[in-house]
Amino acid sequence: MSDDDEVIETTQTSEVYVAPFEAVSKAIKALIRRDALSQENGGDQIEVRFDVPDTDFISSLPEYPVVNVYLTSFAENTTRRQSEPFQMRSVDKDTGRGVVVRRPRYIDLFYMISVWSRSQEERALVEQYLLSRLVQSLGKYEVMPEELMKAQNYGYGVSMLQMLGDVDRRSQGEFWSALGSAPRPALNVQVTVPVPVHEPEDTPLILDINRHIRDYDTLMRDETPPTSEPKALTGQVALNGLDYRNFSVQAVQTSTLRIEHRTLNSIGLYAFNSLDPGQYMVRLMNQSTGVGIQSGYCEIQQDGQGQFITQEVNFSTI
Repeated sequence: MSDDDEVIETTQTSEVYVAPFEAVSKAIKALIRRDALSQENGGDQIEVRFDVPDTDFISSLPEYPVVNVYLTSFAENTTRRQSEPFQMRSVDKDTGRGVVVRRPRYIDLFYMISVWSRSQEERALVEQYLLSRLVQSLGKYEVMPEELMKAQNYGYGVSMLQMLGDVDRRSQGEFWSALGSAPRPALNVQVTVPVPVHEPEDTPLILDINRHIRDYDTLMRDETPPTSEPKALTGQVALNGLDYRNFSVQAVQTSTLRIEHRTLNSIGLYAFNSLDPGQYMVRLMNQSTGVGIQSGYCEIQQDGQGQFITQEVNFSTI
């Protein structure tokens, strides 16, 4: 089992849809309320909004200060994208079946947090004080507090939090001008949140992947005697009563993305007689859905005489 995978026992429950962006915005509001606007500092007299800070917003400002958390834009965080979708595996107690949830997309949310006050006395100082409280409170976190995300019923993993310092001042001035407001200081915050985009799939659950080098004669306990020539890659799949004809094994060379397929025999054995040397991702595939059930990695090698050093990747299911 790889370090990225986890096995969780679950029971089937009716899920309530939670919008990821809304969950993050509400978690930020809760974080500001809890850490920056404590009751001891008069924070209960301050409102937190999510409005577009345009002329209508300005004209509707109350007498007390307002912290405005405005989502300006969002984009996919391509550095977090994975070539092979992550598969989080769980066991359903009621059905005994495995459930596969493919890796989510990671989305960067960009917020502009500004402070507004209509106080006639030291308005600028009031706004600066609240901005400094926001920096002190949000600046100590690199990850959104888990309890605040769970409070929004959003439990899809870690959401990264960072304050941005390299903001284009000219574009920021144009932003305020387009809204009909004079430029003002604001705290720019980026939150990276995992967004699930795939439906869970009911499928055999891989509990273990065993990878080691072994002689082909020892590995292939088949109805037919093995040949003496070493194979490049071999293995066996245990499907616990499922039809082997519905599954195959795919070998993908990571440097060229060249793909080779092999079907399973009647007891789940497969073999690649020859593969180009190099790193490979080996995937157990459900042929009816085209979905990769689980993956392992190996390096195809040859000895000094050009003979393959047989690699083995085995898959076991419940």
